[in-house]
Amino acid sequence: MRAFWRLNEERSHIITGFAAPMGAMVLKPKPQRIPWSAIVRWCEWHGLPPQEAAFLDRCISALDTEFLAWWTWKEGQRGTS
Repeated sequence: MRAFWRLNEERSHIITGFAAPMGAMVLKPKPQRIPWSAIVRWCEWHGLPPQEAAFLDRCISALDTEFLAWWTWKEGQRGTS
């Protein structure tokens, strides 16, 4: 979990939104997946052997999938309030 939350800072975002009449705009950042290169740097920094690095990569990927699903659900809930 520590690796996931630290690597979360490496995540990029794309801006989504729309423009309305009279110059109003609604823009929201949408998180993207944690880059694989960030996971590799984490493993190298901590001296993980290849088998542990591969396991951490699978764990981070699974956590990332759940995080992005939660984020999408949360944003959908905001739109229905």
